[in-house]
Amino acid sequence: MPDIHVKGSIAGTSETRDFDFRVAKRSAQLGLPQSAIDALGLAEVPGLLYGPMADDAAKRGPIYLSCVDFEGRTIHQYVAPTSRPTVGADVLRALGYEVDLERGCIAKPSKPLKIQRGLMPTMLDVSDLRSDD
Repeated sequence: MPDIHVKGSIAGTSETRDFDFRVAKRSAQLGLPQSAIDALGLAEVPGLLYGPMADDAAKRGPIYLSCVDFEGRTIHQYVAPTSRPTVGADVLRALGYEVDLERGCIAKPSKPLKIQRGLMPTMLDVSDLRSDD
């Protein structure tokens, strides 16, 4: 299965940055390197921790809140520290993208999005954001 990438931007308190996100299957999360999270000045969500990551199975840490934009479709989304920029396929599907991970294709939404309040996953398991799949 080939890697799929999508371009997006994240607005922080100090700046807005563009990223080339790798699409991860079975996930409703965003992942960014901690250095990018710090540079953007993303706010930590009190009381929420991400679970074990593929890079370091014993590691746990804070979750951050971001405002992410994929070609004019903007949502507020949780971000966990990862080794590279990653977006869950479920995030893109919720924004109207068609994601086929088996064939390695992503289709941009053809219809305008009327209202999108954002994704607020009930489980903060970010194990599917690992960089080895």
